Amino acid sequence: MKADGTPFEWRGATAFRLAELVANGRERDADAYLAWAQAQQLTIVRVLAMAHNLFELPPDRGRPAMARLLTMAAARGLAIEIVALADTASFPFDIDAHVRELGQICARAGLCTIEIANEPNHATQDRRLHDPKYLAALRRLVPAEVPCALGADTSGDDPRGGDYVTAHFPRHDGWKHVAALAEGFALRQRFKTPVISDEPIGAARQAVPGSRDADPERFRAAALLSRMAGLGATFHYDGGLQAVIPAGNEEACFTAWRSAWDLLPRAPITGFRELTPSDPIALTPAPGSAWIGQAGSGLWVLAIGTSAPAQATAGQGWRLEANHVWPSSALLGLKPSPAK
Repeated sequence: MKADGTPFEWRGATAFRLAELVANGRERDADAYLAWAQAQQLTIVRVLAMAHNLFELPPDRGRPAMARLLTMAAARGLAIEIVALADTASFPFDIDAHVRELGQICARAGLCTIEIANEPNHATQDRRLHDPKYLAALRRLVPAEVPCALGADTSGDDPRGGDYVTAHFPRHDGWKHVAALAEGFALRQRFKTPVISDEPIGAARQAVPGSRDADPERFRAAALLSRMAGLGATFHYDGGLQAVIPAGNEEACFTAWRSAWDLLPRAPITGFRELTPSDPIALTPAPGSAWIGQAGSGLWVLAIGTSAPAQATAGQGWRLEANHVWPSSALLGLKPSPAK
């Protein structure tokens, strides 16, 4: 929720290295990335406040750099998701003091959120972060007005103490990683809090089993499904690890992903569920998976994993209002037919 009470539309991108660029005198490069994000109508970028494995950013250098980055991002109307803790096993430092200061920095800036830890159960993290109670205690060090998530990999635990949930959905191969995003709707129902698909399978020049995909069509479908399920979505990609603007195939994947905000209405889609034979639409050939949701008086259907471009037939009392068809997926809009 924004300060004026309107919903915040989470349209994000991975830009892990932005604070490190600032810390090392590369503000021009950092601002170039922010300018690109602004031009793409993104609303938030995800940035590490410390790191050791992807690049070197000690916590004591990350905090002041983050304060400067927040000012730069706000000038472009962008929020920052601060990832407070990453690679914590590599640094001797005061975790509590680090989180507390980042919370104060974020509270002063006003246009940011904090994810307490990136994958707190990861082997690169201090073992204390494996305890959800410790994560919740760290959240209490952050001013209450700053939205916080405890960190991905906590979806099986009690999320109380976080204001939203970050979920890293399974990185299955092919269309399976897209279909896995549908579980986000159940997470929203269970936790009664916003859920962000913060680090899904990443885009890359070439597919890597269990880690990266290179098919723009699947990234478009992933963004569409995330929106239909009511998730916030972050575009994750190889270049984003180093805060590099997408290029080549990564740009093609981003452009397809970004199109979801033009293809679907801005209004929330309700009643999200799997498509059934009793619904007022028939698809040929049958898709691997399909979902339906309501927007106003109309319906939206997303089908994925078709063996050929889908042919859609609207049921009695309905008409096709939108018919977006790609080689292995389709987005279809239905409206009630006027009574004769």
